Amino acid sequence: MWNTDQIAYLAGIIDGEGTFYIGKHAIQERGFNARVLVVNTNEKLMNWLHCTFGGLLYSRKSKKNPHWKLKYEWILNKSDILSFCKLLLPYLICKKEQAELMIEFRETYNIKTTRDVPKDILEVRFKCYNHMKSLNQRSK
Repeated sequence: MWNTDQIAYLAGIIDGEGTFYIGKHAIQERGFNARVLVVNTNEKLMNWLHCTFGGLLYSRKSKKNPHWKLKYEWILNKSDILSFCKLLLPYLICKKEQAELMIEFRETYNIKTTRDVPKDILEVRFKCYNHMKSLNQRSK
């Protein structure tokens, strides 16, 4: 698996370049999606993330300015978010609260439910969604 140095380094990358994101489906009223991702222009770093931790890696050219560097997006697999957040938590500084929220959010998916999600679980998901949204707002 991964050693402590790799986990600590990943936490530093996520603190500086990463995002914990909880989104809401526009069509599905009760649907949410969660992401942990890093965006950077350093291909070597992004390939290391992908090779070391798995997930998905995309490259994108800027639509705003064709002269900007190619950017890379590394996205952690949804199934790995909970375990990774628990591993990263002791090493995070800037985004520790976001990781704690993500853990709370993802743990609601470990509860066996019927097709209809119980109201108390939905309330937790909405609370996490709204709190994450406020934490991720850029200051003006």
